[in-house]
Parts: sequence; C-alpha cells; structure tokens
Amino acid sequence: MFIWETNKKMPNDLHKRLVDTVGMENSHYINYDGSSGVTNATYKNVQDDFFTSYRDEIDTKIEGLVEFYSEVVKEMMLDLGMYNRSRYEFQLWTQRYSDQTTAHWPHDHFSGCEIISFNHIIDPTEKKCFYFLDDNENKIYAGKQDSGHFFAWPPWRVHGADQVTEPNVNRLIVAGNVALLEYYDMDGFKLTCDEPAGGTYVWKQTSLN
Repeated sequence: MFIWETNKKMPNDLHKRLVDTVGMENSHYINYDGSSGVTNATYKNVQDDFFTSYRDEIDTKIEGLVEFYSEVVKEMMLDLGMYNRSRYEFQLWTQRYSDQTTAHWPHDHFSGCEIISFNHIIDPTEKKCFYFLDDNENKIYAGKQDSGHFFAWPPWRVHGADQVTEPNVNRLIVAGNVALLEYYDMDGFKLTCDEPAGGTYVWKQTSLN
C-alpha cells in the first residue's frame, strides 16, 4: 500500500514553532480545475475550508523544519536505493482540519517530475481520515495514521481525507512531494527532468558512456 513508512514524532519545540509561525496566515485553496486563491480561513480560526499552506513558502521559514524533513526524506531515499542514484528536491506544506471544516476531496500530486508523495501525521484523530481511492470509488484507509506516522506513496495515486468528526480536535499534518531532477539508471543513462515552459515537463535521456 505504501512505498515506505516509519514513525517519527516531531520534537515539541519544532511543533510549537510550526504552529506559531503558521499562526494567522491566510489559507490557500486549490479548485478541481487547478485555479487557486486565498480564503478567510486561518490556522487559528479554521472555518469552512480546511487550512493549507500549499503554494506558500511559510513552511520553509520555520527554523529546523526543512532540516527535520531532509533527514527523513534522506532515510527514505536510502532505503529505496535512490539516494545515490538521483538528485532530488522536495517541497512541504501544512494542513489542518477540524469538524468545522470541509473534507479534502480526492486528488493526486503528479504533474511531471514527482516520484514520491508523503504525509506526516503530527496531531491525529482517533478515526482514520486519509484514504486512497480506486477506480470503483472504494476508499482504502491504510496504515495506523497515529501521531508520528510518516508514509509515502506514488504521486499518481488518488487520495483524500474525510471530514473530521471528533469535536474540539484539530488534525494537523505536513505533506510533501519528492521530485527527481536527475536519475542515473543501471544501464549507464542519466534521465533529467526539465521544465522549459510553465506547466511543461520534459524528460531527457543522456548516455554516460
């Protein structure tokens, strides 16, 4: 079900910095058609739409956050045999849900260069919310989804999150994607992912022999 999973509790001081920094930032939203904008929802006053910092850079400004996930992603890539055979980058965003917000509709993360998507559950709910969706509209609730559960899957896989049903509970997660910049295969070729124009991705193969 998952490409890789582990349990990594976020240190208390980093958790506090995450919450404090996100603070009253306005939430972004993404529509089905790909359009986006800013809602009135904030981290401290989540209403209607769930809070997301997607397409923002506030998470990268939090002291220690990128370093924390750099180590987790490195561990994952080493276990998958990809760390020494690729050059990659990753992005992060924070999301918060409650019983006062919407669910997160089914979606995927693939646009061209992504190889892995991941989710890190910081503050969980008792009931599992994250699911995969198959072609028969069946929801598959995978894994434990408890505090510290970090799990990764192929970015093309459709997934979503049910509405939180527990009162006075805020489900907090950090999500992200790992994108390949270069990949060195076992036959002596280098594959490079380029974006020559906005929204256009091209994979190029170069012989190293």
